[in-house]
Amino acid sequence: MRLRLGLLAVAAGALLAWPAMALASAPLPFSAANASAHISALCANGPRIEGSVAEHAAFDYIAAQLRASGYRVTSRNVKLPKGKLTHNLIAEKKGRSAKVIVLGAHVDSKSPSPGANDNGSGVATLIELARDLKNANTQPTVRFVFFGGEEMSDKNPDHHHYGSRAYVRSLSSFQRRRIAGMVSVDMVGFGSVFNVRSMKIGPKTMVKSLQRSASRQKIRMPFLADPSRYGWSDHEPFQRASIPAAWLEWRNDTTCHTAKDVPSHVNPARLNKSGTFVSSWLTRMSAAELKSLRP
Repeated sequence: MRLRLGLLAVAAGALLAWPAMALASAPLPFSAANASAHISALCANGPRIEGSVAEHAAFDYIAAQLRASGYRVTSRNVKLPKGKLTHNLIAEKKGRSAKVIVLGAHVDSKSPSPGANDNGSGVATLIELARDLKNANTQPTVRFVFFGGEEMSDKNPDHHHYGSRAYVRSLSSFQRRRIAGMVSVDMVGFGSVFNVRSMKIGPKTMVKSLQRSASRQKIRMPFLADPSRYGWSDHEPFQRASIPAAWLEWRNDTTCHTAKDVPSHVNPARLNKSGTFVSSWLTRMSAAELKSLRP
């Protein structure tokens, strides 16, 4: 009789705990207010030119935010021309599958711009998504990578993407195969059209997956080609390595690379739509869809 009562007590306790367990596996709602605060903090030291004190301070801020959300953060040095250094910061949230979706955003900005939208908006969105998804039940493992040195360093149009190119080069063949796809979140805080972009090289599966999710969420997401042979965001080295990749961007922003790209310029509604979209895409991704990205 005691054993039966004990079993009943255990079962009752499990039933009472079930809602809390279910709640713990759901993502937190995306907060545009949090993301906006991150943008202000990132812009506080002025333009984040690659290898500068301001860029390094931004990396320190990002690392502190990720650790506060419970992540282990890895920093890797990336060499720049003329002996300078930038970094890549990496944090990972494990999913049910070992297959990885990389979410990337570049930290640097182009002088004289404080870089609120380009690309404080992408960085802030990823910081907030990392917080929201930390205890969420996702099929893919989600890797947050904050790249240094994305902007052009001189007049040579191929002298950019130092962080993302170094990251892709550092991957072993096994590590590359684990990556099901990559999304560059770049300039998502201002504009009237939410585009998914790619260079139209390599697999197109990432673009199609994002557009399918947008359709389910009743979001208009037209495709817009990245026309540059060098790529205009950090999706470029992934695509060249035949890893399905895409770039999410709101267009157009005429303050890009100017002193007018300040925190007050960024539209919280755009941040909210971007972050909520990516969160839903990741948390609703099935095993079959993850596999379809890179069969």
